[in-house]
Amino acid sequence: MGNEALKAKLTHWIREQDIPHVLLVGPPGTGKTTAAKILLNNIESDHKIINASDESGIEAVRGKIMDFATVQGFSPLKICLLDEFDGFSRSGQEALRNVMETYSDITRFILTANHLERVIPPIISRTQFFRVVPPSKTEVAKHIVGILVQENIKFSPMDLKYIIDAYFPDIRKIINELQLATRDGQIVIDKAELVNTDFKLKLIELLKSKAKFHVIRQLFADNQVRDYAPIYTLLFEKVQEYAPDNISQAILDIAEGQYRDSLVVDHEICMMATLIKLLGD
Repeated sequence: MGNEALKAKLTHWIREQDIPHVLLVGPPGTGKTTAAKILLNNIESDHKIINASDESGIEAVRGKIMDFATVQGFSPLKICLLDEFDGFSRSGQEALRNVMETYSDITRFILTANHLERVIPPIISRTQFFRVVPPSKTEVAKHIVGILVQENIKFSPMDLKYIIDAYFPDIRKIINELQLATRDGQIVIDKAELVNTDFKLKLIELLKSKAKFHVIRQLFADNQVRDYAPIYTLLFEKVQEYAPDNISQAILDIAEGQYRDSLVVDHEICMMATLIKLLGD
């Protein structure tokens, strides 16, 4: 589903049994880590996987990463996957840059990130960069229908649309929710429960009802939202639902918020300011 250039490169690297340093950037659930693991599983190498948001400091570089990069392995190549690399501290990234330069003859790094702006330019310049683009809703629907047909699971097209609308573009989440909703070979969705539990659906419902701002802010806090980029896309896609009489101004407000989001350090403040405008508070 899309990302043809990346697919071609994966095939080439596996055929050559070698890779450069690689940076994969895109929204959650779009296959960045899966693509990285395809390389790990199909290229002869010693490899190590580190969740960079859990071990995000310079000590991780001086410890686990240096130990892996400097010790002679059993394979001709060593590959270190740093997942969620945009959670890595700036000092850690600066230290990693030196490791990437010094040990690139035997050790390669694959980095995955949700936000390119949180990766320092010297790291970007030392990697082959790919932006992993989410497939369209239509492509996701076709893919999901193929899985359901293959597994002989009955479903309603409207129920499938409801799940995809709720969790798009996180394909992993869509598949997980459909698995949870499968009962005796059939997709059974409790829409009332889904509205109450799913963040995106609840957000749109609150905007439609012109809820108080503090209620919406609490919704973000309860769901521990950290990735705001998909929320701007959601607000644009659903604008006719919550602002049917003020679509043009709402789109301008969303566009301004999205632009400012690319410039600021605190993305939450920018999102809250956008929502205040949309609520007309």
